[in-house]
Amino acid sequence: MRLLGSLLAAAIAVVLLAVPPADAATVSLVLQAPEAVRPGTSVPVVATLTQDGVPVAGATVEVEQQDGATWLPAGTALTDADGVARTTVPSSGTTMVLRARYAGTVSNQATVTVRPVTSTLAVAAPRAIVDEQAGTIAVAWTGADGLPVTGTVLVLQHVAGRPWTRLTTRSTDANGRLAVVVRPRVDTWYRVAGAAGTGWLAPPSQDRAIDNRPPLRPVVLPAQAPRPTRLPAQRRASGAGANVVVRAIPATVWNRMTGISWHRGCVARSSLRYLETNYWGFDGYRHRGELVVRASVAYKYRAAMSRLYAARVPIRAMYLPDRFGYSRKSGGANDYASMRADNTSAFNCRWVTGSPGRRSPHASGRSIDINPFENPYYSAEGWLPNTWWRHRQIGLYAWKTGSHPVVRIMRASGFAWTYGTFDAQHFDGRYLQRRVGD
Repeated sequence: MRLLGSLLAAAIAVVLLAVPPADAATVSLVLQAPEAVRPGTSVPVVATLTQDGVPVAGATVEVEQQDGATWLPAGTALTDADGVARTTVPSSGTTMVLRARYAGTVSNQATVTVRPVTSTLAVAAPRAIVDEQAGTIAVAWTGADGLPVTGTVLVLQHVAGRPWTRLTTRSTDANGRLAVVVRPRVDTWYRVAGAAGTGWLAPPSQDRAIDNRPPLRPVVLPAQAPRPTRLPAQRRASGAGANVVVRAIPATVWNRMTGISWHRGCVARSSLRYLETNYWGFDGYRHRGELVVRASVAYKYRAAMSRLYAARVPIRAMYLPDRFGYSRKSGGANDYASMRADNTSAFNCRWVTGSPGRRSPHASGRSIDINPFENPYYSAEGWLPNTWWRHRQIGLYAWKTGSHPVVRIMRASGFAWTYGTFDAQHFDGRYLQRRVGD
C-alpha cells in the first residue's frame, strides 16, 4: 500500500509539472498631454489605465514632473469607468516632462513646451447704421490652443480725410469676448487690435467699415431741374425733435453779422435773437440750422420750425446770410448768392432784391425765405434765382399753392404767405398793408 501511494503521488507531481503556469496580468498606463501650452495656464493631462485590455476603474493614478534627475509629484486623479484619469498641472519653465504612475507601472513620458501662442481676433460689425442709432462691434479673441484670450483690446476709428484716432481701450472677458457700442455720424472705419500678453502673441488687427445711412430717403430732384450752388452740409442735429433754442445773439455771431447783414441804422442787437433748430436736410439727415429773428416774433419762428420739422419738410440749408459776404447790390448780405445756394434765412438788413434803395422786410427780422431755389421770387429783374421752378410744385420742398403743407404750417404759426406764387419762398411774421417785395 505504501508503495502504491508513493507511485500515485509521483504520478500526480509529474502531471502538475507538465501544466504551464498562468500568464501574469498585463497592466497598461498611457499618458497624453498637449505638445505646447501658453505661460500662465495649466497643462491638461489624460492617463488611461487598462489591465489585460479592460479599463480599470476607481484606481488612483499619480502624475509626476521631472526635475533634473528626480521625479516630483504633480497631482493625482481617479480613473473613471473607462479607465481614464484627468487632471491638470500648472505650467512652469519653458519645457515640462511628465509621466504617470500606478502601483509599479510607469507610463510613457510626455514633453510639453511652454510658449506664447498665436491668437486671432474675430470681429463682427453691422455693415450700416442709421444716423443717430447705435450698433455693436462684437469681438472674440481666441488663442491657437483653442482657449479664449483675456487681454487688452484697442479700438480705433477713422473717417475720410482724417487720421485714425483712439475710440476706446477695453479688456475681453473670461470668454475672450468684448462688445463695443458705436454711434457713427458719418461713414466710419473701425480697427480692432489686441495687445500681446505673457501667454499670447498680438493678433493681426481687423478693420470693419460701417456705412452711415440717413433716417429719411434723400430728395431726388427731377433730372432736368437746375442745381443750386453747392454748400458744405451743416453739422448734424443735436437733441430730440426740432430742439429749437432761442437766445441773445452771442458775440461770435454778432461779429460775423457786423458789416454784412447788420450795419448802422438797422434793428438794434437787443431787439434780435439767435435761433438754432434741427431740420431735415435734402440728404435725409437731421441737421442743425441757424437764423437771426426779431425778438418780438421769435415765438412764431419757434412754432414754425417745430412744425416744419414734425412734418419732415426738407430744407436744403439754413446758414446765416453773412456766409455769402456783403453785396453792394443787396446793401447787406448777398441775397443773390444765398438764393442760388438754396439757403433758408431770416434777418438780413438789406434792400429788396432787384430794387436797390428799398428796404426789405427781412431788415425787420420778421420775415423768412424757405428753400428759395425751388420757390423763386419775381423781382424787377425777373424770376430769381431761376425760372425753371417758378410754376412747379413737387413734394414738400417746392410749393405754389396755398393748400400746400408748408404754406398751411407757416400760416398756422402766425406767418403770412404775403406775395403768394410771386414770392413763394417768402413768409412774413406779420401781415403787411402793401406789397413791398423780397
